[in-house]
Amino acid sequence: GGLVRYGRYVRCRFADGHGSSGASLGRNIKVLSSLILKMPGSCADYSTFVNCTFADGSGTALYLENGNLNNTVFNTIVSAMGVADFTAKDGNGTSKNSVFDVQPFTSATDCHVGLAYPLFAPLKGDFRLRAGTVAATAGDAALITQAFPNAPAAVDLYRSLDGTPFAATGAIPVGCYAQTAVAAGGAVQFNGANTGVCSG
Repeated sequence: GGLVRYGRYVRCRFADGHGSSGASLGRNIKVLSSLILKMPGSCADYSTFVNCTFADGSGTALYLENGNLNNTVFNTIVSAMGVADFTAKDGNGTSKNSVFDVQPFTSATDCHVGLAYPLFAPLKGDFRLRAGTVAATAGDAALITQAFPNAPAAVDLYRSLDGTPFAATGAIPVGCYAQTAVAAGGAVQFNGANTGVCSG
């Protein structure tokens, strides 16, 4: 089941996957600078996600991992958007420099859990980073090269989903958008609850 199998996907938007047996998004894939929405059930396995934003599990538990199905998650935001039974669940996966609403993966390095609302206005479809969030500098550009070591020269790995460039070295934003946003009225209302802090 799933939308895709195998291959590399750069600056894509995936939504509404319904896997008949297992992963609703896909298996054995590498995904960069992409937005992933409404993937119920077991979202992906044996896959790598770098500078991606996961949001809205459509009211069901969203699993990035299931059992011992390896996923690698770098520089990525995993946001439940208030879905109570959302879970980022680990078997043998690895996460670095990522942001989770709820629990981290078992192997988590320099990750943040319960970070206060890193997304600007996700309930209105705006998945840019909120100005001032630590997520704007929590990523590591070296992890992109690590995940995509043999990418063709024609593929610019250092651009966000909307084409905004970011640094090829050092600290970079997490998630699929490099831009931050400030509310015109000085405040944005969010749904959901965040608790706890974790650093690997």
